[in-house]
Amino acid sequence: MDDWVLTLFGALYAVAAAIGAVVDVRTRSLPNGLAFVLAAFSFAYAGRLGGASMLAGRIGTALLVSAFLVCFELLWRRSHGAAGLGMGDVKALFSLLVLDPGLALLSFSVGLLALAVAASFRGVSSLPFLPFLFGAFAVASLLSYGGGASEQVGDVGALCDDTCKVQMN
Repeated sequence: MDDWVLTLFGALYAVAAAIGAVVDVRTRSLPNGLAFVLAAFSFAYAGRLGGASMLAGRIGTALLVSAFLVCFELLWRRSHGAAGLGMGDVKALFSLLVLDPGLALLSFSVGLLALAVAASFRGVSSLPFLPFLFGAFAVASLLSYGGGASEQVGDVGALCDDTCKVQMN
């Protein structure tokens, strides 16, 4: 889909994500106002890409994954006495899940791996996660959507919607 509005929403999201990564590096947090902006751009993008049904499905997916991560984090904090994944990280992942669920989960995994490697090399027990999460998503998006190298392959979530349906006769 060659749509300048999608490009605009994607670019605005990228700017907000870059700001979020810088804020996370400086403060180890993602302010609610910035999380709201990220969510608004991702809602606009998904709604424009696939309409209300795609947007609703992606919001549902994002809510389920986020609820699981919040529960896991609460159990982690209770058993380890320290934070693992921050709630700003969950808010940021929520917005990425609305943009593209497949790329968001891939980026979350790659971002965690890159974070672990970087923390090991630096000899520290924690680092801000958003630069790794947003960086992984940016690279995955460029590779997935061609970046001009090939014809756009489309949205991973939509691809799954089209190919993963089981038809009942």
